[in-house]
Amino acid sequence: MDTASRRWAVLAAFGISAVYLLRLDHVAGLIKDDAWYIVLAKALASGQGFALISSATTPLLPTVPPGFPALLAPIFWLNPSFPDNVLWLKLVSVVAIGVASVATYVDFRAHRRLDAGTAMVLASIALLTPAVVFLATSTVMSDCVFLAAQLLAVVAIERAARDGSLSTPALAGMLAAVAYLIRITGVAVIVSAVVYFAARRQFRSALVFVAVVAVAILPWELYAAWHAPTPQQRLEHGGSIAYPYRQLVTTGADRSVGISTDVQWARAVDNVEGILVRDVGAALVPVLYRGAGESGQEVVSVGAPGRGSMGGARGTQVVSLLLSALIVVGIHRQRAWLSLPVLVMGVTVAMVATVNAQTFRYLVPVVPFLLVYLWHGLRDVRVCRIATATLLALHLLDHAGYLHARWTGSAQWLAEAADVDQVLEYLASGEDGAVASTNPGLVYLRTGRKGIYLVNPDANWETWRSWNVRYIAAFQPFQRPILPEGQSEDIRTARFGYWAVKLR
Repeated sequence: MDTASRRWAVLAAFGISAVYLLRLDHVAGLIKDDAWYIVLAKALASGQGFALISSATTPLLPTVPPGFPALLAPIFWLNPSFPDNVLWLKLVSVVAIGVASVATYVDFRAHRRLDAGTAMVLASIALLTPAVVFLATSTVMSDCVFLAAQLLAVVAIERAARDGSLSTPALAGMLAAVAYLIRITGVAVIVSAVVYFAARRQFRSALVFVAVVAVAILPWELYAAWHAPTPQQRLEHGGSIAYPYRQLVTTGADRSVGISTDVQWARAVDNVEGILVRDVGAALVPVLYRGAGESGQEVVSVGAPGRGSMGGARGTQVVSLLLSALIVVGIHRQRAWLSLPVLVMGVTVAMVATVNAQTFRYLVPVVPFLLVYLWHGLRDVRVCRIATATLLALHLLDHAGYLHARWTGSAQWLAEAADVDQVLEYLASGEDGAVASTNPGLVYLRTGRKGIYLVNPDANWETWRSWNVRYIAAFQPFQRPILPEGQSEDIRTARFGYWAVKLR
């Protein structure tokens, strides 16, 4: 890297760091999955093992792997008070973004045929993507750490395919295993690496890679199988945290009833269509989907039932489909159908095709690769430069708009957090007892009350009473149950309608 490039790199690093630091807030746990990560980190730090210690029934082994909670656990050793330690917990993701920025630039330069300037600009766009910034600064999700781990694994796999030694595929296998132990979707990079090595007839490298991955993840898989909750325990606790990934694919929304092959195929078609006509656009040009006051909330709102119509407008669907087409053109122009990034993207799409949940978050870790092939899909260099400059400017304006909304009190995520706080303060001040809620992890962290998921309250009302459940609460749009005679709501927030009821 020459002197001018180094100066631009320093400027880019400063700008990216400024955005992340300015957008940091004290909100955590609203997505629900991040509350579970924090609960598990607290359990590990307190010596209670890797279990849902917040459960009012049985401290279940969760379905998520232990990698990310293990990274958060030292924060609880140093500062066990939540939410006082929220910024320290988020620092793990912010540091991971720094690692991801270096890995992205190295991959773009060494393996994607990009010059230094283009690599730097595209890497900056990828890491300034509002969804990525939101995940690092307004949640304690595993996505940013997973992004860094997956990029490091891709760099190592590419080098292993070129140098012919045995140590490099071993390192690649270890990094791929780390990605898997952070998020199960890391299986995409593992499968892709095996196909990539096989396509290049590097079977010895593939064997070393697979052996290291197996040695690294097999202990966790055996432990998880041995300590798996019973179906009855999963049902009693409720929520996706209690159910393995395969049940997201093979069951209906209530996780208890299997679905037919025809339904799975129909779901796959819908999900792939949604990725092309909704998610790609939301990842690359999210400013077309919502105002700056919702910056990053495409993570929870694109295609999410009950959270509005983000991504459903005809105009945004056309833009997303056009971007998807340009990415496919870029892949074809580079003859990259068996390249590692394309394999990772393809396996990721195939893996989530039949999931009965939002697909957008699965796309976030491959945003750097979407940008690379979008660049190659734009034939004219001048058009490429205009397009990348436009994307970068849109992201920066979006962040500036969000900061303005935050300072003027109109940032929606912070407003949601304020409503959640009202209900949590009510629960914390009440009498002892467990809580059935839409976010039991956060309730436990903020009030100390154990709980279960709020599922089918009309049918479970009397059962919950026998489990010492004294409150039910909703921190998202949720139909209030039919209350018994003499029973009424104790609190309902004015803006979002979150509520709580004390069982009498």
